[in-house]
Amino acid sequence: MKNNNKINIWTHNGSAHADEMLAISFLKAAKPGEYEIIRSDKAPDSFDIAIDVGGKYDGVSFFDHHQDDPKVNGKCSATLVAETFLPEIFEDRWWADFLKSLDIIDNRGLFTAPVDRNTWLVASQPVFALVKLFETEPDAVTDLLAAAVKSVIENVRLIRETKKFLEEHTEVETVDGINILVMLENPPEVLAPLVGIAQKDLVETHDIDVVYGYDVRSYGSGNRLLFRTERGTDKLDFSRFAGKENVIFAHKAGFLLIFRPTSEGDYIDYINGARL
Repeated sequence: MKNNNKINIWTHNGSAHADEMLAISFLKAAKPGEYEIIRSDKAPDSFDIAIDVGGKYDGVSFFDHHQDDPKVNGKCSATLVAETFLPEIFEDRWWADFLKSLDIIDNRGLFTAPVDRNTWLVASQPVFALVKLFETEPDAVTDLLAAAVKSVIENVRLIRETKKFLEEHTEVETVDGINILVMLENPPEVLAPLVGIAQKDLVETHDIDVVYGYDVRSYGSGNRLLFRTERGTDKLDFSRFAGKENVIFAHKAGFLLIFRPTSEGDYIDYINGARL
């Protein structure tokens, strides 16, 4: 009988797979509460959610991809659960790519999945290493994964905030063919470590060669930095400023310069001096 104090999840018994293990973990991450995982090939008397079993998908209580339903469309159970309860996970590039690959593997087999299969297998090992343990310790494994996923989701939300901050506190400047993304204000300390990730869209949209920002590793110091993007690789080399006055660090590969500004526009002098 169903335990009314817990959310009862029915999934299949026997050999475990990554999709139901992750689906349950996503559910726990999205909906805090007490859970009971019922691993059985026979339907229990009552349950709240059926994952990878039950023969149907309704996006509410049943999340089984083993049937011809156009709404399933080649997705695995983990993806179906994530779409309903944890859509933010797809904003994380690693998880989005992983689930896309898992969809293919779960529906077509291991050797039909990603083109760069060996790289994917190495990257996915931390997840797949837990699958066998899930057979005997489903609660412990899904609790662990749920905690990890919660951390990812929090990071996704912080990246959203950082992107919004950058949209409101940056401007694009072009100096003799060099496109510069200028940060006008130091971001809040909690957002500072995510600036590099969050500014990617702006860099690509505006064909940015170099970012003029703040040194987030020494927050509040007033130090500024110039970071050469991939587009600026053949245009700029900041290594030539190593050891110069007011220069704190010049990476020997030439892509990063950290300095103490002496005037409002001295970053232009550094950029002009770094031209190839």
